Amino acid sequence: MRWAGLPPEQFPFVVVSAYETFHFAKPNPVYFAEVLGRMGWPDGPVLMVGDDIQRDMPGAQTLGLPTFWISNMDMHSPDGLNPTGRGSIEELRPWLERVDLSTLEPAHSTPESLIAVMLSTPAVVSELLKQVSAPNLTRRPASGEWSLTEIICHLRDTESEVNLPRLRMLLELKEPFIPARMAAAWAEERDYNSQDFSQALQDFTSARMQMLVVLRGLKDEWSRKARHAIFGPTDLQELVNFMVEHDKLHIRQIIATLENVAG
Repeated sequence: MRWAGLPPEQFPFVVVSAYETFHFAKPNPVYFAEVLGRMGWPDGPVLMVGDDIQRDMPGAQTLGLPTFWISNMDMHSPDGLNPTGRGSIEELRPWLERVDLSTLEPAHSTPESLIAVMLSTPAVVSELLKQVSAPNLTRRPASGEWSLTEIICHLRDTESEVNLPRLRMLLELKEPFIPARMAAAWAEERDYNSQDFSQALQDFTSARMQMLVVLRGLKDEWSRKARHAIFGPTDLQELVNFMVEHDKLHIRQIIATLENVAG
């Protein structure tokens, strides 16, 4: 970054990706999900700006991100790649100033984008928590709030005891009724804070990989119907979207907790 004239001491980058600290690389859509996850899945518009039509655009578009292609107007994009905007680097800011920002909201509306987000979560969580000291892993930021260990145990048990069984139920039964589970109470009931953090993270990752093996093998099953005790009529894709939103919620919680206990 310093070589390019963008020293991090001068420019407040939130995340700078590197081979040493990231688990995925372009053009894999999970790379872009990992970037956003490390940023805490910020709300609002998102724009991926890049000059490489093959490495920058396909993965970002698969994830559901708007894109701006730095290019000359006489350059042609491959079939199926339609950047949201394009032009020279000098034209980017004027374009941003006149574009409707509501059109730059990311949309994880396809199975491929949902799978990419779910695959990024263990990578994001493990990297965020890699250097946290043992005392800070069990420190609660305030009364009634969870420690980092409790959050990871919650993710582990939700994946293995809620998400995976629901997925199997949907695939095995015709329009099943899905009961609600009060997983939030498990933190106290199961004494999460006394459990081994590293083992909990490993078990969460293992359960998530089991989930992804099943999801990657699906075709028409994404539209299978169900009735949820809280959400009412739903289908498999919407339930997976709820899982994605649950991931984002707890990644934001992890970042906020880190700022409080280790800041």
